[in-house]
Amino acid sequence: MNLEKLVKRKFNLPKEIKYNKKFTKNQSLIEILMSIIFVIGAFMSSISVLEKDIYRPLNPIPQYLWVSLYFFVLYGFRGYMAKRFDQDSKAYYIHFAYSVWLPIIMIIAYHTTEIFL
Repeated sequence: MNLEKLVKRKFNLPKEIKYNKKFTKNQSLIEILMSIIFVIGAFMSSISVLEKDIYRPLNPIPQYLWVSLYFFVLYGFRGYMAKRFDQDSKAYYIHFAYSVWLPIIMIIAYHTTEIFL
């Protein structure tokens, strides 16, 4: 069963929900800054430097964890903004569900593909 359908059924949410609704002028700016920070972090984890005859990444956090952390923070922030400014719609339940579910799925998918490679 689809996560979104499950959350909508559980909390009696309408079928059509606007996901990228901006509540303040600064919300878009904050989301862009978060994206830039996570792109820089993922880029730094892909660069290796030679240190004592061993190559190590500039950022020791693997890229798949950066992407998982990005979705956790992004959807958590969107859920927080929806809860703070639009509590009546209860759309924040879907954002919070995605902020937890997407990183778990990405980590499982990464380790599953690592097993078969």
